Amino acid sequence: MLAVRIAQNGTPRDLYERPVTRDVAAFFGTHPINLVPGAVFGLPGEVGLRPEHLTPGKGIEARLVHIEYQGAEVLLDVVMPDGTRLRAVAPGNWDAPAPGALVHLCHAPENLHRFDASGARFTA
Repeated sequence: MLAVRIAQNGTPRDLYERPVTRDVAAFFGTHPINLVPGAVFGLPGEVGLRPEHLTPGKGIEARLVHIEYQGAEVLLDVVMPDGTRLRAVAPGNWDAPAPGALVHLCHAPENLHRFDASGARFTA
């Protein structure tokens, strides 16, 4: 018999905006969440940042690797100087540079999801 464990109970919004584990964060969302070492953002543990919360603007610098125009939005695959790959989302009317160009991306600190080594959300 298969054992089933509920990872998190709540509304879809709760699960999406406040996942209690890395696995819950990875399960929800149209675009897979960026999960990277926290050091990329100057934090301990692992950090999750949803692509729609990483957008063109003043902030981190990365090299544009791939662009996927989807009408209402543009998906951006970028590589940071340390080799970390991230996906970002820009509005459909964003004037995207050619692949290989440097772009600047910003995010709001409250959109970072921090997880410890076990995958549990940092509560502090």
